[in-house]
Amino acid sequence: QGSLKVVFATPTLREGLNAAVSNVILVGNGFWDVESEQRFDVAELDFENLAGRAGRPHRDVEGLVILVPDSLARFRAIQKGQKYLLVGDDALRVISQLEDLERNLAEHDNNLVGLPESDQSFLLGLLAAGFNDEDKLSEFFGQTLWSRQLGNEEKLPAVVRASARAIAGANELAGNELVELASRTGLSLSSVLVLRQGLNSSLEALTQFSEGADKLDQIIPVLLEICLKIPEIRKGDLKKEIEAVTHAESLRSWISAKGYPDIRTAAVGAGALGNGSELNDVVKYCADLSTWLSWAFGAQVAYYQPARQRSGLAAATTIDRGSPPRNVDGDGERVGAE
Repeated sequence: QGSLKVVFATPTLREGLNAAVSNVILVGNGFWDVESEQRFDVAELDFENLAGRAGRPHRDVEGLVILVPDSLARFRAIQKGQKYLLVGDDALRVISQLEDLERNLAEHDNNLVGLPESDQSFLLGLLAAGFNDEDKLSEFFGQTLWSRQLGNEEKLPAVVRASARAIAGANELAGNELVELASRTGLSLSSVLVLRQGLNSSLEALTQFSEGADKLDQIIPVLLEICLKIPEIRKGDLKKEIEAVTHAESLRSWISAKGYPDIRTAAVGAGALGNGSELNDVVKYCADLSTWLSWAFGAQVAYYQPARQRSGLAAATTIDRGSPPRNVDGDGERVGAE
């Protein structure tokens, strides 16, 4: 809602916080490793992760990243800066991913739902940011690296027209409301269509409960079944080729703020994790549950809101989730779970 203007973040917060920020300032390019008692440079992939939080989709069209090196001596500063930024001839190796978008639009005859999920989300993100006609799309594409690399003045207008047609076609296919929902949730339109089909076909299971029944026991398997049909959600341990209900008991334990040993017992017993899984494996598994399923559950709730307003349905799709804590005590217990 824009209430926080500045956040001073620890490494845990800056790497785990999924928030829309416009500017990222990194004070220093090193960190202190407690286990080895040494100072190390931030790895290039970690820098990209941190820098990628500036200019988030649906909020900004660009982001600003400022790196203040550990050493402000000119040579050292330049040397460290070049570690994270491609400069000079190295920059020529960078090829804009919009080149793939151009090719995919042509291959799928400007059909949005035929595009890869990442391309769908990209175009819908532009729509959410207000680039909703050819003039605005042309303004955006004209400022990209891809437009500089084209070397063909005719391609840019053609891709702008193709993108506009793809978005317009999506509105005709799915309706403005569903397209807007996809643009707000960050999911592809094809995934939102899967979400709609799954929720509509499971409406009775999500709204009709026996007297005295535990609603979560009924809801969680249904939501998991729907979630894991969405390609964007099948990440990490959720990519495993196992039945969706296999994760139900682990998720229930996580929501109930049980300790990692208890979650491990539930996950191993159900077959979500192997017998040799250690504490780190359980923590990673819980992070996958929290990160990807929170996204999917949020999209489900967003889908149901207009339906509830129109029909008065009291669809029970909201689940109180425990925050994924980074702090674990010596016995593997979660500390500070909400």
